[in-house]
Amino acid sequence: MTRFEDLTLVYNQFINLSAEIKYLMENEEYSEALNKMNSKGNLVTRLINARKTVEVSEENRSQIEAMDKEIMEKDQENLVLAAKIHKSLNEELKNTHKKVKVNTAYTIQEEVTSGTYINITE
Repeated sequence: MTRFEDLTLVYNQFINLSAEIKYLMENEEYSEALNKMNSKGNLVTRLINARKTVEVSEENRSQIEAMDKEIMEKDQENLVLAAKIHKSLNEELKNTHKKVKVNTAYTIQEEVTSGTYINITE
């Protein structure tokens, strides 16, 4: 395997990992998506090291540029999806906080108004 083939292999792994992360986020498997994102860091290191060791010829440069563009597009899609998920989770959290406040208010009111009354006139 030539160094260029090794470089394209790492690029393809990176592209596939980005697609897998998107799939996991869409299916609400967030912890697994985070694990994949963490392993993506190691792949970035491999990609950087491979880019340093390989001199890309003019004929192969367009292929590398196309893969770079694909990686940026997939990562941008993942960022947009993550932002949507974040916004959705924040809205759910706010609604939950409101429900808890209402439930707490009614619980306190019930505690104050319930119980036995002592008739002190006797």
